Amino acid sequence: CEGGPVYRSTDYGLNWSQINSGLGNLSAYSVTVNSLGYIYIGTSGTGVYRSSDDGASWQIINTGFQTVYINSLLTADSDVLIAGTGNDGLYRSTDNGNNWTQVYTNQPVIYLGRNPLNNDIFACLTNGVLKSTDNGLTWNYYNNGLTFTYINGIAFNSLNETFAAT
Repeated sequence: CEGGPVYRSTDYGLNWSQINSGLGNLSAYSVTVNSLGYIYIGTSGTGVYRSSDDGASWQIINTGFQTVYINSLLTADSDVLIAGTGNDGLYRSTDNGNNWTQVYTNQPVIYLGRNPLNNDIFACLTNGVLKSTDNGLTWNYYNNGLTFTYINGIAFNSLNETFAAT
C-alpha cells in the first residue's frame, strides 16, 4: 500500500478491513507472519513494524538496521526473519524482530522468496540472485545462465524448479 492503510481479510480475501491503527501514513512494501502469529510490515522510510494482536496495534522494531527502506520481508524456517533493504543488503533476526543483524551488505534487494520443499531462501537483486541454505546466515551468488540480472521476483514449483522474473 503506497502511502495507504494496511488491510486484513478473515474470509480468504473476499472482504478486507483496515488494520493500520498507529501506523500513520506509511508506505508498506512487504508483509510476513510467523508461527507465533506476529505480523510484520516492511516499509519504505520508517523500517519494520510488528503486531502481536492481529493488527490492532503496532510496534516499530528497527534495532540494528542502518537503513529504514525495507523492500521485502520473509519468515524462514524456525521463525527466523529476513529483511531485504532498498540499498543496504540483507538483515536477519532470530528473536521475533527485536534485534537485526546485517548478513549481506551493499546490495539493493528487490524481493525475497523461500522454496517450501527445502527451505532455501533466495534474494532477488538488481544484479542477480543470492541463495542461502542456512536460514539466511550466509549468502552466495547463483547467476549462471542469467543474461538479464535485474530480478523482480522468484517462484518455485512442486518439481523443485525455480523461476526468476527479470
